[in-house]
Amino acid sequence: MLPVILIVVIPMIYLFCSWVAHLYMVKDDIEASEYGRGSFSIFMKCFKKLEWSRDINFPYSFFHQDRSNYIHARIIRFNGVGMTLGFISYIKFTIWQHKNKLYAPNKNTYKW
Repeated sequence: MLPVILIVVIPMIYLFCSWVAHLYMVKDDIEASEYGRGSFSIFMKCFKKLEWSRDINFPYSFFHQDRSNYIHARIIRFNGVGMTLGFISYIKFTIWQHKNKLYAPNKNTYKW
């Protein structure tokens, strides 16, 4: 029973908490006056339509030149409108983020 809890339940709790944080961050984004629900496939269609760049201050984020489109700190925004993802789509998005190295590696963490 303990291996099931360690392998399945704890990662699902982490993903669920991360997803809830994503929802709150998109809804509370002060630069986006609106938000809507999307899916991973809609996200990928919108993502592929734009030319993205990286900011030297935020190397693990994507920005569009006019800054109304960005992916930063679990916030997804296209044309000034925030996009929230359902739980399954958020898991797919998280996998996509790891494949595109949008998470800071632990080696850059400052040690006190």
